[in-house]
Amino acid sequence: MEFKFKGLQASDLFLLTKVVSKIDLKSLPELIKSAGDNQQALGVMMIQTILGNLDKCEHEIYQLLAKGSDLSLPEISALDLGDFIDLVGAYVKQPGFSKAIERASALLKSE
Repeated sequence: MEFKFKGLQASDLFLLTKVVSKIDLKSLPELIKSAGDNQQALGVMMIQTILGNLDKCEHEIYQLLAKGSDLSLPEISALDLGDFIDLVGAYVKQPGFSKAIERASALLKSE
């Protein structure tokens, strides 16, 4: 299944920070650093983290994916598991995603 993405927008920040907070991606800077330029490795590590905490932010992830893709929220929730994992993987591999998550994570750090 192929997915079309609209690209990240400023309004995505609000959902991203909710997801980052609920998934607890405080270790994301280390993930990005360890992956280096290997976007595939970063995608795999992020998918593992996201799926491990998916129950904490299921609705926000559906909203984010629906807002940024050509699929509706009901379509996303009805995907078979393999297609859903492919959708999440494709979403996190889109250009600028890892940098946006890194910046969103920085907003959640306490000073």
